[in-house]
Amino acid sequence: MSDNRKMDVVQQENQSHAEEAPVIKHVLALDGLRGTAILLVLICHEWGDVFTVHGGVFLRTLNHLTAAGWVGVDLFFALSGFLLTGILFETQNEPSALRNFYARRALRTFPLYYGVLIVLVVGTMVAGYHWSPRLILWFTYLDNFDAVNWGGSPVTNASWVYIRHFWSLAVEEQFYLFWPVLLFAMKTQRRIVQAALGLAAFCLLFRIGMGLSGLTEAHPTILYCWTPARLDGMLFGAALAIGIRSNWRGRLLWICTWLARVGIPLAIVYVAMHGLYMFWSPISSTLGFTLIAIMLTALIGVSLQPGPAKRIFEHPVLRFFGKYSYGMYVLEPFVGEGIDRWVLPSVRLLIKSHTVVAYLRGAFVAVPLVAIAWLSYEMYERHFLRLKRYFVSPTAEKRISTAERAVAVSTPR
Repeated sequence: MSDNRKMDVVQQENQSHAEEAPVIKHVLALDGLRGTAILLVLICHEWGDVFTVHGGVFLRTLNHLTAAGWVGVDLFFALSGFLLTGILFETQNEPSALRNFYARRALRTFPLYYGVLIVLVVGTMVAGYHWSPRLILWFTYLDNFDAVNWGGSPVTNASWVYIRHFWSLAVEEQFYLFWPVLLFAMKTQRRIVQAALGLAAFCLLFRIGMGLSGLTEAHPTILYCWTPARLDGMLFGAALAIGIRSNWRGRLLWICTWLARVGIPLAIVYVAMHGLYMFWSPISSTLGFTLIAIMLTALIGVSLQPGPAKRIFEHPVLRFFGKYSYGMYVLEPFVGEGIDRWVLPSVRLLIKSHTVVAYLRGAFVAVPLVAIAWLSYEMYERHFLRLKRYFVSPTAEKRISTAERAVAVSTPR
C-alpha cells in the first residue's frame, strides 16, 4: 500500500472515529437510565423489606420486585464503564487527557462526598462521639474492603450515622483510578475490548474462588462489595463503548436488542416469582452477577437506538432523577434517619397501623430527599462543576462540533 493510500485510510478512520462520539455523549436516554438506576435503589432501600412475603401472592410478588431494586447499583456501574470508556477513547490523543479526566471526575464527585463526610465527622466529634481509625478507609475510597466488619465493629459509636452505602462509590473511584491508565496503554480497540472481557472473566473466577475458599460464608458481603468481585458491569459497559465504535457496531447493537427483548422480560418474571437477593445462592452470587451485568449493558445498547426503550428513558421525569441522582445517592441515609427520628414518631400517633406507616415511610423520605438533592446540586455542586471548563482539551470543541454535524448519519437505525 502506498504512503498516500495509507494516509487516506488513516484520515477516513479518524473522521469516522470523530463522527461516532456524539452517539454516546449526547443521548438523552442515558440520563433517563441513570434516573431509572437511582429510582430502583430508592425503591429497594425504602420498600424492599416492607411488603411481607407472607401476605398473599400480590404482596409476595411486590416484595420480590421492590427488594430486587439493588440492581440499580449494577446499572450505575454499567453506565459508568460505558461513559467513562467512551470519553477516554475519544480523547486519548488529546493533550493532557488523563489530567483533564481526573480533574473533571474529582470536580463531580469530591465536593459533595467529602463535604458530607467532613461535616459528619466534625459534627459528631464535637457532640462527643468517637470514630474508629478505620475511618481512613472512607477518606481514601477503600471503605468497600471494610465489608468484613459489616454487622461487627462499627466505624463510629454514633449509631445513627450510616455511611456503608459509600461502598459502591469506592468501587467506581477505584475503577476510575486504574482503567484510564490501562486503556491508554492498550490503545487499540481490539486490545481494550480484550482487556475488558478478560478482567470481567477474572471477576467471575474471583467470586467462584472466594466462594470455594469458605471465606464468604462468614463474610458474604465480600462478593457484593469487594472491587475484584464487582467490576463486571463497568467492564461490559466499557466493551460496549468500544464495540459500537468499531465495524461490529450494527451486529453488537442487534445482539443488545435481542438480549434486552428476551432476557429482561424473562428476568422480571423470574424475579416476580422467586425474588432476587444479593446473597440468595452460591451460583446466583457468582454467575448471577455476570448475567445481570450483561443484561444491563444490553439495556444501554437498546437505549442508543430509536424505539420504545429510548423514548421511555428520554422521559423528562427520568432525566430529572438522573440529573440529581448523585445527591440522592449520597444523602438518602441521612434524610431517612431524620425522618425516622423526627417525623415518624408523630405519624405513629395519628396512624396506629405500623404496616401502613412502613408503607408511607418511603414517600416521607423521597419528597425531602429530592428537594435536598436539588438544592445541593443547584447551590453547591454546580459551582464546582463550572470549573470543568478549565479542563477541556483545546481541540475537543472542534472535534465535537465536527461530530455533531454527523449525528444524523452516525445514529444507529
